[in-house]
Amino acid sequence: MNKPIEQVEVQLLRLANWGFLVYNFETKVAIVKDKLTDYVNAQAGKADYDVIFFNSFVTNAANGVLGSTHLTSDFRGSDGRGQRFAAGANLSQEFGGVAEKGS
Repeated sequence: MNKPIEQVEVQLLRLANWGFLVYNFETKVAIVKDKLTDYVNAQAGKADYDVIFFNSFVTNAANGVLGSTHLTSDFRGSDGRGQRFAAGANLSQEFGGVAEKGS
């Protein structure tokens, strides 16, 4: 790359903060995570890769349940507002509430 080690380490730290790799400053070893491969393949049009982020503010019950038998998940949003998202097998989804697009 012909770059100073300091510049390379800044880039590695940035990639580590984004969850693409793990970098050890002492040993100077970077371990690439599957997330980086998935992201690169998606950018190249070879795979679909979406990041889904949930904010849940529930005080009187569990905000999410993961069903291990059928690999389902159920997330609840704000108390009393009826916000709910459920994801099941074969990409099935149920939704109730309000959705907002992130930046």
